[in-house]
Amino acid sequence: MERLSYPTLPPIAPSLFTSDTGLGHYQVLLSGHAIRHLKQYRDNSATFREILKTFRRLSKGEFSQENHQVEAGGTTHTPVYKAKLKNGMNILYQFLWSTDGDGVRQQVIRIYGIYATNKIDRPVWESIARQSAVGNKSNLSDDQLLEIHKLLTLEKFVPYSQSVIKNIWADLDSAFVFDLSEKEQEVICHPSSVCVIGRSGTGKTTTMLFRMLFREKTPNSLDRKLRQVFVTQSKVLAKHVHGYYKKLDETLEAGSKSIEEIKNLAAAKRESQEEEEDLFDLDDEDETRSDLPERYSELDDSHFPLFVTFNQLCRLLEVDILKASTPLPMFRGRRSVPQVLSFEDFVSQYWTDHLLTKDLDPAIVWSEIMGVIRGSETAVETMNGYLSESQYLKLSRRAQTTFAKYPAQVYGIFEAYMKRKKNSGVVDPAERTHDLLRAISSGYQPKHRIDFLYVDEVQDNLLIDTRLLYALCPNPHGFFWAGDTAQTISVGCTFKFSELRTSLYRLEEADDHVRAGTRAPVHPKRFELSVNYRSHAGIVDAASSVIDLLLALFPESIDKLEAEAGLADGPVPVFFAGWDNSTAGFKEFLLGKGSRDSSIEFGAHQCVIVRNAGVRDALRNKFGKMGCIMTPYETKGLEFNDVLLYNFFEDSRAGYTEWSVVLDTLRGNHVANQALHAIICSELKSLYVALTRARNNCWIWDSSESGKPMKDFWNARQKVRIVGPNDDIPKLAVESSPAEWKKTGRELFSRRLYDEAMLCFERAGCEFEKTLCKAYSLRAQARLTPDNLLNAGRRSAAFARAADTFLTCARMAPEKRRLLCHANAAECFSSAGHHDKAGDAYRDAKEFTLSAQSYRKAGSFDKCVDVVQKHRSSISDEVAESLLDVCKLVYIRENKLKKAAALVESDEVFLEVLEDYGFDTARLDVLLRLKRFAEAAKLRLRDGEVIEAIKLFLKAGDPPSHRRAALCVLDGLWRCYPLGVSRATSSTAIALFDCVKQINRQYVDLHQKAELEAFQAIAHGNVSQLRKLGYLHSHSEQPVTYNPSLALLCLDNAFSQVPALHLLDAPSITCILDEYRQYGRLLRDIVIMPDMCTKSKIQRLIGFGPAKDSDDVAIPNKYLCLESSLLRQVLRNTLLGEQGPVASAADVTVDGRTLTQVVQNYLTERLYGRVLSLQKAALEAPVLQLCLYHFVNNSCSPSCDRSHEPQDANAFNNRLQIHIQQIEILHHTGLLPCRKWVQNDLRKAQRIWLERFFDALHPAWYGLGNFHNLMPQNIPRFRDMLGSIRASIRDQLFLIDNSTLSIHYVNTILATSMLISKLDSQEAPKYMWRAPCLFIQHPALAGDLSQPGPSVIQDMFCCLQYTPQRPLHRGLWFVKRILENGACISINILLPFIEKLVAHTLIENRLRWGIHRLHNLTLPRSWFVEVFQQHFRWLNADPGCIMHVRQLLQGLLNTIFNNPDRAWLGTKELSKVSPLFKDIVITRICRTLVLIGYNTGYKVQVDIYQAITSVSHRDGNFRVPNNPFIRARDWRDMVTAMRSSISRCSMDNLVRLHDMRIPEGPPVPNTECIGFRNDFGDLCRRLAYPGGIGSTSILMPSTKSSTPLSDNRSPLAAPAASLTPAAPGTSRSVAPTEPHLQSQPQGDIPLEGDEGHDAQSEQEADEKADGDDLLLDPSTEDLAKHITDEEKAVARRLLRSFRQRHRRRTDLETSHEKPVHRHFATCMAAAAENGLGGTSRTSRAYMRLFLGPLPHLLAYLEGIRDRTLQRKDDAKKRCKKAQHAELERVMQDLNKSSTLFKAVTASIKKLEPKSALHKECSVERLRAAVVDVQRLESQVEEVLGEGALKNQDLRIGMKGIIQPHASRPTQKRPKAPTLNTEDIDW
Repeated sequence: MERLSYPTLPPIAPSLFTSDTGLGHYQVLLSGHAIRHLKQYRDNSATFREILKTFRRLSKGEFSQENHQVEAGGTTHTPVYKAKLKNGMNILYQFLWSTDGDGVRQQVIRIYGIYATNKIDRPVWESIARQSAVGNKSNLSDDQLLEIHKLLTLEKFVPYSQSVIKNIWADLDSAFVFDLSEKEQEVICHPSSVCVIGRSGTGKTTTMLFRMLFREKTPNSLDRKLRQVFVTQSKVLAKHVHGYYKKLDETLEAGSKSIEEIKNLAAAKRESQEEEEDLFDLDDEDETRSDLPERYSELDDSHFPLFVTFNQLCRLLEVDILKASTPLPMFRGRRSVPQVLSFEDFVSQYWTDHLLTKDLDPAIVWSEIMGVIRGSETAVETMNGYLSESQYLKLSRRAQTTFAKYPAQVYGIFEAYMKRKKNSGVVDPAERTHDLLRAISSGYQPKHRIDFLYVDEVQDNLLIDTRLLYALCPNPHGFFWAGDTAQTISVGCTFKFSELRTSLYRLEEADDHVRAGTRAPVHPKRFELSVNYRSHAGIVDAASSVIDLLLALFPESIDKLEAEAGLADGPVPVFFAGWDNSTAGFKEFLLGKGSRDSSIEFGAHQCVIVRNAGVRDALRNKFGKMGCIMTPYETKGLEFNDVLLYNFFEDSRAGYTEWSVVLDTLRGNHVANQALHAIICSELKSLYVALTRARNNCWIWDSSESGKPMKDFWNARQKVRIVGPNDDIPKLAVESSPAEWKKTGRELFSRRLYDEAMLCFERAGCEFEKTLCKAYSLRAQARLTPDNLLNAGRRSAAFARAADTFLTCARMAPEKRRLLCHANAAECFSSAGHHDKAGDAYRDAKEFTLSAQSYRKAGSFDKCVDVVQKHRSSISDEVAESLLDVCKLVYIRENKLKKAAALVESDEVFLEVLEDYGFDTARLDVLLRLKRFAEAAKLRLRDGEVIEAIKLFLKAGDPPSHRRAALCVLDGLWRCYPLGVSRATSSTAIALFDCVKQINRQYVDLHQKAELEAFQAIAHGNVSQLRKLGYLHSHSEQPVTYNPSLALLCLDNAFSQVPALHLLDAPSITCILDEYRQYGRLLRDIVIMPDMCTKSKIQRLIGFGPAKDSDDVAIPNKYLCLESSLLRQVLRNTLLGEQGPVASAADVTVDGRTLTQVVQNYLTERLYGRVLSLQKAALEAPVLQLCLYHFVNNSCSPSCDRSHEPQDANAFNNRLQIHIQQIEILHHTGLLPCRKWVQNDLRKAQRIWLERFFDALHPAWYGLGNFHNLMPQNIPRFRDMLGSIRASIRDQLFLIDNSTLSIHYVNTILATSMLISKLDSQEAPKYMWRAPCLFIQHPALAGDLSQPGPSVIQDMFCCLQYTPQRPLHRGLWFVKRILENGACISINILLPFIEKLVAHTLIENRLRWGIHRLHNLTLPRSWFVEVFQQHFRWLNADPGCIMHVRQLLQGLLNTIFNNPDRAWLGTKELSKVSPLFKDIVITRICRTLVLIGYNTGYKVQVDIYQAITSVSHRDGNFRVPNNPFIRARDWRDMVTAMRSSISRCSMDNLVRLHDMRIPEGPPVPNTECIGFRNDFGDLCRRLAYPGGIGSTSILMPSTKSSTPLSDNRSPLAAPAASLTPAAPGTSRSVAPTEPHLQSQPQGDIPLEGDEGHDAQSEQEADEKADGDDLLLDPSTEDLAKHITDEEKAVARRLLRSFRQRHRRRTDLETSHEKPVHRHFATCMAAAAENGLGGTSRTSRAYMRLFLGPLPHLLAYLEGIRDRTLQRKDDAKKRCKKAQHAELERVMQDLNKSSTLFKAVTASIKKLEPKSALHKECSVERLRAAVVDVQRLESQVEEVLGEGALKNQDLRIGMKGIIQPHASRPTQKRPKAPTLNTEDIDW
């Protein structure tokens, strides 16, 4: 609070309140004794008037013999006079000098009283007259000394005035302003703040009160009432001071009234006081004030001046802060003012018997914790509000502490205390003050500024308490601090005035106005009051000697003050020494030797002070109820006439050694060892307090060794009188009246000394008060019982005894106090845990709120409801509703629905209650009772009771319910039959199918009917129906029936077992494969689907769904796997590491990302498993296993399981379709990631099927078809599947590496390369030359094949790719090298390659001479088509190639016969295969050789004949097969065998080309004659297979280098020289000049003059070439495209980019799990979709917020929503299980969570990116919405704790949106430079 500069107020003038203008020169001061005497003469008006007349004459100086006679001290300057009255009485008075408040010294008359002549004790008055009452007592007895003490010290002298006389005459109970000392007046009149220090009884409170009164009554110029506040720790003191102030004020106000008015006022006051204030008004524990408002801000002028305790003031402030519109952070989460932990609570609840507390006093530990660790000035500056251990241990060892040896132990206790208190809901006094200080520093401004603040007994406060008080008073001149640090033995006090003054100094110097220089610092002036108005000098001197010891031994323990003095002398304390120190000796001492009286009774104004309660109990047990016995701590603040200190030193915690330190001061030594004698500091303070309790006599009984040091010390200083056994003993016990006992009892009760008060009331005969004290005492003892499990029973029994005693009091109490007794009894019953009895007692006390709450705690809910309903007006709405809610909840839990329903307004409200707290069973019962079946069905559906829900929907009967029933049936079936579940035998599935029969089908749509049909098929295992449905619903072209999830479910169930392919024909297998393709496609679509888990159809297909809370609200990004799903076990194994079947129905909940990965892996592995199983079955399908015996020999074994079906083009294409489909399925499957071993299996399957595909295209027997029999139009989707084939063979080529087995290496390369040349020739050059096989040295190519240089594989590639480097020669070179080196190569793969070379050799050698030379060329049709394909290419054959290819074939034939182990057929050596296969191979080789000879010349024919017929004679071990070629007798037989070996069929046949311009000869057997002219295109068309792949454009190249030969143009083209006919005997080579260059047809070629073909010339050319080995000089050019350094660098960059992109994608996918990133992506999408942004400045500013802080705020809100939802669900669960005692708290948690959840959900909806708020791009509206979010912080903290607000996203979101954006200063762009064009030469 800002320190203000107050207006100057007029100075306080005490004379305004003490002077009387009606008097004379002398002011008259009346003693209290004189006033009492005056009151006795009210009935004697004559005497009364005479006395007043005498007073006036004396005041005016009208002295006479009668009124001015010297009574004593005639020889002194201040004799005592007497004025005689007519009735023989005498007024004794004295003239004295005095200084008034204005500083004027004047003579006054002090009236002592009105005495009879015989009652005047002359020695007493002589002593008074000589003004030597102190130090001159040799001739006076103790009684006389005490009389002097009474007259001079205890009496207060009131200035005589008409006001005083009026009040006396009217008999008004008044309090008068009395005469003050000069020092006291100085304190009162000081114009600024003061700090008053004085020992006990020096008038600190008096000066404070009079200053407060005089300030209030002094006129000022303010336009409002002064706000003065008196604060102290004691309620009794505050009440006493308040009452005294009111009396003073009333007395002053009465002075202006008439006598009659005052009499009426006095009468009214007496009537109000007829009923004496009872003990309940003195209860110091009750801090409530009915005369004060609840909040500090509600105080008004009528409440000032305000007298409160510090606790009451704090409570007013706390309530004010709690009920503020915006609660401060430190008070968030509090609904009410927390209970403040007291020392008694600390002892009972936190002080346990463990090692830390050993040898330590809990009171002193509590003082250290509160006063130093938590309450010191340094603690204010710490973040946590307390000193750290290091800070505490570094503190200097203060003299007043007793912890010089145990600091670490004390801090350990503090840490244990803090840990236990953390969640208790209570605060300790220091914590409360810290919270209030933080509130003020955070902006809390109390409404009322305190003008003047008076703090009494400031030493009872913590130092931080004074900081709080300082903060409440902005007037720097308005403070009055008073106290005495010599009395700091109170619990929690470690106070020193020096520390207070230092703290106040720092605060003042830190004031903003002071630092700014607008005002000077104001520091309180220190005053010391040293005159003791309670005790005489004998006691004061002894007590002062104790202070001297403290200052000498422990100089830092207390503040050093002036020496304390008494106004009158008196008897010094008596120290009884040398007596028998036992209890018996003490009794003999008290009663006297030989006394028969066994009872000892001290008076009401006497007290025995003992060291502890144990000694008191021992004395009571021995002597009975001898009087008040108390400890020093208990006597603090009390006064007694006589005090007896019993064994003070003997029972001290310090022994003789420690006490002997006081003797050092006699020897001149000072300052004790702080560590060794720290206990003495505390003991001396206790001794000082004990001594100063006495007004008259102080006796010390102690004969122990420990007491000798103090006895010797006092005796040396003559401060005590030593009395031994033989000395006279002063009279100790005195009698007291019942009234005195009662008064003392009331005083002790107000100090919470209930046992002593009970004794007093017993002596006074007050039975009710005695019983009440007993009840309070029992309650106090119960509270001190440790609150732990070990003492729970004892504590409960103690409170129960106290409660029963309070009930006894209630029966004895007057009517008006019975309610209080019942209330106290109820409180005790509640603490005892007897809540039902507490409820009864509270009900009797008419505390209906507490009664109902107690019944609720006891579980007596009927009673609770009864109280609430009958006394509704007495219970707040909030409490009543809370209690009734608990009762409703309990009734619902106990199924007492009628009782619960009676507590709500309607059935709808009751249903809402049941829904809110999650009591679905009860809600269902109510809905069924109300016949609301549809709602009941929804409830059962939410509980997972699908069958019951369906039945209830059907029972409702309306169309919407029927539709909902159908949906529920389908949903249930989907749950029973998720993917992978083929049979569900559960009762649920059976019941669902039963429900299907009851559904009205008119409400079911086509999709639902299809799903029902599918589930029925699944249930019955109808595979054909499932295949039909799966195929029907898998086609996206049919939107009406397209249902991919249903199709996938059907196909998955249909293919749960591998189809029996061995029983099916080719068309059936192709159908199955197509369905498998669809099945794989559907699975792949799911695997690659983005946000798969969010799709509802995928969820029901796989068997999972969104995880939901108890309110059926989906939890974001959380999914629950169904028990029926096969995925569930996978998830459990993945997440929990569990193996084996799931034993329970425990839910498996997982986040979206993890679930996506698991589902992808699960589906991928499922697809791989199905596909691999299918390919294994397909490989063994008979339709693909043709029986060669049957087709070659037309016979076979009956047991043969291979296919014997007739083979034609359709059958051939059916087989090819199966292969192509299988390759496509494997290819598409391989696109999905899988495990390594699965990938290896898949690659193996792909290789096998490609080999099988090659074999199917190149069968061993011609009648089974060939590549050119492939008819794309007969194979559905051939174009689509061709892409998969091409991709597969490409992949296969690049998978061939060193890991490939040798047995497969060359075979796979050759087969793959030939497939590429046929099916992917256009794209092949782009990748073939980078194949790994070109760069590696595989073991399969060992020997010469592994020599440095280009790989032999490269020769084969050159041949197949028609490269310009002599491709046919390189092909022949490849074959030669392979065969010569014995490489493992299958003949059935090699022969198609050789046949291709032979065909090109024969045809190209004819075409070299012109097209007419094709006349009579006889070859199989497939050979012609192979060469004359649409994109005809030259292999650059020459006549020498004929010889070399012939030699290769002859060598191969020799190998078969002579070394069959080096020949392979498939993966077997030829020697190990069946004879039929050998014969087929031999026949095929021989046929090729015969065709070479048949189409060349005689010499070649002879060589071939000899080569074939001679092989069988080279090895006698080789069985000569029954082969017509080998058995041929001559060439003609061989030609016949050749023609027979390829008899005419639809698949292939011999074709003889005939030039139609030449007459046709006789027909040739088994040979088709095809005529041609000079039209090459026509010839190609004649040769092509009808519908074959060669007649289509599927494989047509699209580049200019490959032109289809579809017209009549010849392949003979450039170079032009090649078109010139060669001279006979010469040869000409026509070769393209670059790869893939096609010979462009140039028009018709004129016929040569020769008829037929010139065999002779060809033979000559062959003979010429026969001597040249053209293969010895192959090309050494390396065509393999090696990776260059540049390409490697590019590859590295690409790999790095790929990895970065992959990492970013992975991070992005992962980031979607992070709410901020997810919301940012949503905001980006919304901005793009709605066109947010724009070009205007406003739009750009909005976009900064929209894409910047808004995602953070949404992420924070989402997190709060999720956490709140979790708490809400937990609370619902606890509602059903919690004990009834916890229900109220649980319900509060649930209601808070529900409220916060709704508010946060509304905020999210308002701020979500697609909301209407963002369409306007209004920054102000956005900020307003975010401010609404900010207002939720208090609720968030209350529900989720303070940690929820320490959120980085919240900070960014709030700061970024609410805080105005500071625009950056725009810098003016520099002018762009202009182009200098002057130096340009135009």
